[in-house]
Amino acid sequence: MKPTVSVIVIVITLIASLGAAADLVIENHPDGKVDRIESRFVPFGRENSSEIPIFSDDFETGDTINWGDFPYSGKLTYYGGNPAGGACGYNMPVDYASTSYVDYYVAAGADVFKDGNNCGMAIEITNAERYDPNNHSCLTRPNTTIRVILADRCPECPNDHLDLAPVPMEALVEPGLAGTCGILSADWRFASARLTSNIQIQSKSGVSAYWYGLRPFSHNLPIRQVELRSSGSADWYEALKNQGPSFYTLTGGYPLTLPLSIRLTDVNNNQVVATDVITSFDSEAYFDTGVQFSGELTGDPLQ
Repeated sequence: MKPTVSVIVIVITLIASLGAAADLVIENHPDGKVDRIESRFVPFGRENSSEIPIFSDDFETGDTINWGDFPYSGKLTYYGGNPAGGACGYNMPVDYASTSYVDYYVAAGADVFKDGNNCGMAIEITNAERYDPNNHSCLTRPNTTIRVILADRCPECPNDHLDLAPVPMEALVEPGLAGTCGILSADWRFASARLTSNIQIQSKSGVSAYWYGLRPFSHNLPIRQVELRSSGSADWYEALKNQGPSFYTLTGGYPLTLPLSIRLTDVNNNQVVATDVITSFDSEAYFDTGVQFSGELTGDPLQ
């Protein structure tokens, strides 16, 4: 599935079935490397909104990009989507309303889903082709790369199988051919979500000074540790996903004293701290942490 190319500059205008466009300029060389990629993506179907254009500047870099930068290959299918009931607990129309991730999400198998610890992780998908070489009615969009976030679990999917929501599947094929194609083959890699907004927190129903559960979302990199600290305390206590994949439960430090601070560690082992950010024990309350993970994903989210 890796392209064989000569020295050429290709300028492509991609028109999605929902009406958005992207200009992609790719400079290729015979050794299979890409020296320059300029992308100006408009999120599919949301080009007139004020959302964050999550595809902007995705592949502009001063470094040489290898097609080997997409180390995972396998098949893509799509399902009806589960925008408010996926295993990660996200309410996509609310939690990601200001981004194209409201439509661009994916379900994955156990090793990628990792008991919910990789929820919110971005996956970039490229080189989509028909899975069945004899299915000549299936036409994919050449030189198209999309980014989705992990929002749901696919129990029957092995590591080399991603199950897309409808919109990203439609973005990879020619208009109206998602059902005709059914299954695609593609390459992918795990990546930063590149959101410009802050990490958000929602408390669980029933929280109090004696029990606290929370659901972080809108984080650029997978979370590897969540810790909370009471006001006036120097001690951090870990929260774990020990009651299901959709939320973390605080394991100690009770009774809690407001306001609470939170410390988040990403898969790259970098930490961000939001001080005195949780100000109430209201059920299902939202809190803006004021912080965000930075940088590209360098750690292995499958470990």
